[in-house]
Amino acid sequence: ADDAITESNTPGLAGVFLAAPYFHDGRSPDLHDLLTRPDASMHGSASALSEDQLADLIAYLRSL
Repeated sequence: ADDAITESNTPGLAGVFLAAPYFHDGRSPDLHDLLTRPDASMHGSASALSEDQLADLIAYLRSL
């Protein structure tokens, strides 16, 4: 497709919680939305996490 991204320079995770909104177009307003949106599986398997595990992951990302 014409809108396919062929290259990107992915930044590190330090301070990721300060970088909202997420995605190149700002479609995710916060980390929870980023990890639970329907297309999130293209970036890993956070959908396999329980709510407690998801909360722990978000807490970890906020600590970086």
